[in-house]
Amino acid sequence: MADQSLTLRVTVRNQGSEPSDPTTLRYYRSTDSTITSEDIEVGTDRVASLTALGSSAESVLTHAPSTPGAYYYGACVDPASGESDATDNCSAATAATVSEFDIESLPWVNDGITGDEWEAMEHVRALAQVDRPMSQRVAGSQWLSDGISEDELRVLADLRGLAHTHPDIAVLTTTTPDQTGSLTEDVLSSLLWMIDDEPSRSEQLLSRPWFRDGLTEEEAALLVVLRDAAAFEDVFRDLLQDGHVRSETISLPLAGEVDLFAVSRTEVGLDDALERIGAAVEPMEGFMGVPWPKSDVIMLHEPISDLGRPTHSGWYSGTHMVVKNTSKGLIYHETAHYYLHSGPKWLIEGGANFLRSYVLVPTELDLVYFDMQVGIVQECAP
Repeated sequence: MADQSLTLRVTVRNQGSEPSDPTTLRYYRSTDSTITSEDIEVGTDRVASLTALGSSAESVLTHAPSTPGAYYYGACVDPASGESDATDNCSAATAATVSEFDIESLPWVNDGITGDEWEAMEHVRALAQVDRPMSQRVAGSQWLSDGISEDELRVLADLRGLAHTHPDIAVLTTTTPDQTGSLTEDVLSSLLWMIDDEPSRSEQLLSRPWFRDGLTEEEAALLVVLRDAAAFEDVFRDLLQDGHVRSETISLPLAGEVDLFAVSRTEVGLDDALERIGAAVEPMEGFMGVPWPKSDVIMLHEPISDLGRPTHSGWYSGTHMVVKNTSKGLIYHETAHYYLHSGPKWLIEGGANFLRSYVLVPTELDLVYFDMQVGIVQECAP
């Protein structure tokens, strides 16, 4: 249906006899059956290096167009370094028919209406009075498709409130494709906090083209960390105008797909930081024995400004973590706080230290200095 969430799944194959360098996969929507880089781009994925004849399964969540009609979806991979033949880098097209939006056809509506679902429909109706496509994107989102939870009701209520006071910003908040609603919730929380604490930030956000043309997942992650920078003009300005974001999706045995994001004012060390987040998440989930608690992991690397916490090397805010350097010890420690973020300090800091040490290999442990009183982990070596 129009504006409803849909997932595109693509397999990238290296048909050569040598390993391929990393590259970028781009998803497209077209009005004809030939997919080219001139079509409308609806998402991207980073494709890691592939062995000879190796393959990689990729996917992206997006929205159907607002206008009903016949469409075609496909993907093209950017030429890899040294690639001898790039003529086969675009896929065939898959046809899709988009029909008028019909709320009665949604899974959580057509099986009968509970009290929570009735309340959710009231929020959707209020959103429709502000912007109909916005209400359709929300009602047809994947994170509402399995029923309405209390957390989702709270997100809908907050979104309704934002739509009443800042309709332009509310509309754009819902353009982020989101599997579970976690990213939408974190973006909404960050925007509400910024607008309440620093009202001028709303005008600055609306002045940026990348904000006004709809949000990618990477841009949503940038919005989440802007909350920490809202009170610091130089940091906020630099992130808003030229923030760098690296992202990757990993598949965990218990939680399934989890999106990783690394954000900074500088590109230096950002790829290494993203790799270190990924290296920490799976072994931590394996040790804890319960699914990773969020569907996304977001890190802000800010090496210059102390962001009001001069004595901290890093911290976890509940929606993301902040680090002042990208050393393994610090990133592993702050990543552990996704599991350990409430309770007595000896438990959350001692537990994070333990999980950090669990991920580090023995030779790396020799470089780590523990300060158990303040719960800060620093690497002695550069």
